[in-house]
Amino acid sequence: MRIKTRLVILFSVAAVILIASLAGTMIADVAVEKALRSNQKAYNIVSEVSQINRLGTEISSSGLPRIRRQWQWKMSALRKAIGEYEGDSETVTSMIRDLDQLEPTFKQMQKIIELESTQGFTGNFSGAKFYSRNHLTVLLHALSSKAHRIATENHRRILELQSQKDTFLIFVCAAWCLVAALWVVSLWRGIMHPIRNLIEAIGVVGDGDLTHRIPAQSNSHEMNNLILSFNGMLDRLQDLTVSRQKILEATENERARIGREMHDGVSQTMVGIRLKLNTMAATGKMEREQFSEIERHLKTVQKEIQRIVSDLRPAILDDMGLTDTLVWFGKEYSNGLSINVDIAVEEKDIPEDLRTPIFRIVQEATHNAISHGKARTIHIQLTRQDGMLNLFIEDDGVGFDPARITHGNGLINIRERTRAFNGEVSIDAMAGKGCCIIASFPLKGSKAR
Repeated sequence: MRIKTRLVILFSVAAVILIASLAGTMIADVAVEKALRSNQKAYNIVSEVSQINRLGTEISSSGLPRIRRQWQWKMSALRKAIGEYEGDSETVTSMIRDLDQLEPTFKQMQKIIELESTQGFTGNFSGAKFYSRNHLTVLLHALSSKAHRIATENHRRILELQSQKDTFLIFVCAAWCLVAALWVVSLWRGIMHPIRNLIEAIGVVGDGDLTHRIPAQSNSHEMNNLILSFNGMLDRLQDLTVSRQKILEATENERARIGREMHDGVSQTMVGIRLKLNTMAATGKMEREQFSEIERHLKTVQKEIQRIVSDLRPAILDDMGLTDTLVWFGKEYSNGLSINVDIAVEEKDIPEDLRTPIFRIVQEATHNAISHGKARTIHIQLTRQDGMLNLFIEDDGVGFDPARITHGNGLINIRERTRAFNGEVSIDAMAGKGCCIIASFPLKGSKAR
């Protein structure tokens, strides 16, 4: 999984947890606040019931007018408090029924006390008074019990909500710890661990071991792509090192070849001339045949030197340009071969810095086709298309398998010359089917790297 995808998922999970925690906390706070308001109303009912209980125990003939007024106030306050309560509807309905029974009972008790205290009235009211007071006490006790039940239930509800809130907060903390752990694991496995491997690999490569590679997985992870790029860079660096070694080896071989040609050709001819001159000096006379032979040897030396210099860099390349040089090359090396040269580019469109590498590639490819491919026909074409200068070299030789070529510097030289000028090269070869080399160079910014 890509680092960007992991981070998006982690951010999304963190955002969901944050929103859920805020929403849950708000809901819990609202529920607790509502329960507290309900609990306050329940305790208001308990307070009003307690005061009515006190008035019920204080009822007597001496304070009847005061108790009657306070009773009416407290009953109105209790009915209001019960009406505002939004809790247990069954208990509230039962309390209202108790209030409806309590009101006539109090009035009956009030009437008995008033008759008992009337001046000149005689009668036995003890039984009725006792019954009314007992009934009043029972109703007040039931009302008080229900009020306390409401208060207890609200208190229990508050504790339950608080416990749920604490559990939710613990869950949120655990979720945040899990997200933090995922962050650490993702950063470590996705970034820190690969970076540590890269640092170790850089140290190993810095010590000169270009064969070291970092194990990579087959996914689209950014760090995995970085590791693949690093390994690819090491592959190219190793190939470049091998290529440079091959080029140095080829350079030394070329120097040895030139040295042998100078020794076997020019040097031997010069020795012959020196012997002729020594003979002439000893005899003190020069015959015309001897002069002609020395002249012929000097011309041979001149041609040999011109050939060696031409192999190093043909003067025609500077004098006539690349197109004429390729035409001359096709004619010069067509002895026993059929070399077709097709130039579809004007000389002015060929950058000067590309002329030498293109000519060297033609030389190298032609030499390989003749020496190793046993080709009889070689086709050389130079075209321009889409801002690219394209060189095609095709032969009808025996061909080869590019994957099995483990020796020789020809193909390496061709690749290195092309890449040195930001070009691309492709080699299409098959055993028994000849070879086709395509080298493409950008016409803009063709300076060597």
